[in-house]
Amino acid sequence: MPLSRVRQIHLAGHTPGEMLIDTHDREICEGVWSLYAQVTEKIGPVATMIERDDDIPPLADLLVELDRARAIAARGVTAG
Repeated sequence: MPLSRVRQIHLAGHTPGEMLIDTHDREICEGVWSLYAQVTEKIGPVATMIERDDDIPPLADLLVELDRARAIAARGVTAG
């Protein structure tokens, strides 16, 4: 898929195991954060959603993830 067509990114956790299944019930792992950083460096700012459909943590924990997503996206703005 051409990166120029990306209009929104969804960040979510997955169930650990041999096969990674996007279950939206865990925190975002380092590999996903790294991929998000790589993409935002190439395409700049893009709408981003953090998905937690099950096992929703306290709001403070979600805000930590939100702050991290914002910081990564801000670095992409300065790189692009």
